Amino acid sequence: MLQSTCVGDGCECCHRLAEVESSHQKTAAELSRTQRILGSVLEELNGCRRLLHLPSLTESNFAETPVSFVSRTPSLSTLPREILDRIVPYLGSNSIIPLCHALPQLKHLSTAIHDVRVAFKLHTSDVWPDFYFPRSTEEVSMQSLEITATNTTQCQPLDIPLRHAFKVFRLSSLLSKYGGSATILPGTPQQLSNIVSLLPTTISIHSLSDVSEYIYPHRFDQFLNQLVTTKPRIKVFEFPTKFDGCMTDGIIISEVVNALKQLQINELSFSAWIPRPIIRTLPQIRGLEALKMEDADSKFPWSILPLCKTLVRLEFEFPSFGFPTLKELVSILPRTAIRKVYFRYITLYEDELRSVTATSLETIRWSFQSGIYNQEDFIVWERLI
Repeated sequence: MLQSTCVGDGCECCHRLAEVESSHQKTAAELSRTQRILGSVLEELNGCRRLLHLPSLTESNFAETPVSFVSRTPSLSTLPREILDRIVPYLGSNSIIPLCHALPQLKHLSTAIHDVRVAFKLHTSDVWPDFYFPRSTEEVSMQSLEITATNTTQCQPLDIPLRHAFKVFRLSSLLSKYGGSATILPGTPQQLSNIVSLLPTTISIHSLSDVSEYIYPHRFDQFLNQLVTTKPRIKVFEFPTKFDGCMTDGIIISEVVNALKQLQINELSFSAWIPRPIIRTLPQIRGLEALKMEDADSKFPWSILPLCKTLVRLEFEFPSFGFPTLKELVSILPRTAIRKVYFRYITLYEDELRSVTATSLETIRWSFQSGIYNQEDFIVWERLI
C-alpha cells in the first residue's frame, strides 16, 4: 500500500492546493467585477443608441459583436460610427476632406464630394456643406425682356446630365443625413421638376439679389406653385428683386402669397422693398425665424411683427429711416419674439443713433452694440432677457 507523502499541514501539496483555491477565488471575483463593468458599459451604450433611435443591445449580442478589442490609445479612428456621424455636421468645406482621408469609415463621404466636384468643375466649398446646383451665366439683351436697359446678367439652372444624376443623388442623400442643404436658382416649373428627385430635404433659393440688374424672367408664381408640391424645408429664401407682374398684376402676386402660406421657410430675404401683400402674409409663413430687408419706410406696418410668433431676428441692409421710425420699432419690440435686430450701412452716425435710442432700449431691457458681422460693420440691438 502506498503511503501518503503528506507529513503535516505544512507539506508542499497542501500549499499548492491552497494557492489553487485562492487563485480560483480571485478569478471569480475578477470575473464578477468584469461583468459589472460590461453591464455598466452596455447600459451607457444603449443610452447613446436610444438617443440615436437605434435598438438596444442585449448581453448576448453585445458579446457577439465582431469587434476585436485591442489595447490602444483612444483616437478618432476608434470612435463608434454613431459618434462620427454626430461630428460630421459640424465640419466645413476646409475640414471635411482631411478628416475623411484620415478615417476609412468616412471614405464614402469624400468620394461623393469628389465625384460631384469633378463632374461639374466646382470647388469643395460649392459642394459641402451647401451644394450649389450647377448654373449657367451669360450676358443677354434686356430688350428681349421688353425692359429699358442695355444688358443684364442672365443666370439659369443647368439640367443635370443623366451620367451625373446618381452622383448628385448620392451627395444629396448624405447632405440630408448630415444636416446639409442645396442652393438652387428659381427656374421654370419644368426645370424644378427635373431636379426635384435629386434635392436634399433642406434647400435654399438664391435669386441673385447681389446682382442689381438681374430680373427673374419667368412667372414666379408658377415656380412657387411647383415648389409647394415638393414640400421642402427652405433654409434661406432670397426673393427676386423684380419678377414678371410683381407690382402690377394682382393675380400673380396673390398666387405668390398663397404659395408662401404653404411653404416652411426659416429665413426670408428681400433686397428691395417688400410688397405690401407679402408683408401681410408674414405671420402665416411656417417656421419663419429671420426676416431680412433692404429698408423700410415710415409706413411700414410694424404692428405685424408681434403676430410673427416664431420671428427671432430682424435685419436691415441699407436702412434710411429716421429716428421717429426707429422709436416706433423700439416701442413694438417688447411685444414680439424678436431677440436681435441688425443694421448694416445705416445712414445715421453711430454716436447719434446710440444717444437717441440707448435710453429707450435700456427701458425695454435691450442692449446697443456695434462690431463686425459677416465681415461688415454693423449695429445690433439685442434682447437681454
